[in-house]
Amino acid sequence: MKAFGKFLLLLVLVLGLTFIAWKVLETSLFNEEDDITPSPMSGVVAPAANTPVEPPPIQNQEDLYQSTSSDEPPPPLETRADNLTCQASVTIIGKIYDLKESGKTLDETNEFISNDDSVPDAQVSSFIEFANTLWNSPAEKIVPKAAFLKNFLQQCQSLEKEQKAAPAAQ
Repeated sequence: MKAFGKFLLLLVLVLGLTFIAWKVLETSLFNEEDDITPSPMSGVVAPAANTPVEPPPIQNQEDLYQSTSSDEPPPPLETRADNLTCQASVTIIGKIYDLKESGKTLDETNEFISNDDSVPDAQVSSFIEFANTLWNSPAEKIVPKAAFLKNFLQQCQSLEKEQKAAPAAQ
């Protein structure tokens, strides 16, 4: 009787290993992708089958080097148009907190951020991401507005000091 039990156990083990091996082979060798449509998030648009694809215009060698290098250094942080000061960032984050507390929807908040002239275009996505995080966080996990703004301002100002000190050290 013991031999028969061992035989059944061995048979189940062999069948299990065979099944796993078959599944691995099936997915690796026989996996046919019938649906080869690009994902909507890829951002790549395939040209139609009958549309000729035009190569990009050919630039001469001098133009290529001129577009990649500049003799002028980038403007300092204070003069960049897309840079926000710490205080301006705190003001915007405070407005986002106020919108959350007043019961506005995430779409209304995102629209506010997109249309607010005090938010530079380069920073809109960062503030929208912050709003998404704020709206999707459970209420008990959200840090109170005053504490968050105070902590954010301290961290931002310390980063500003480090950035100002870094060029001076070079």
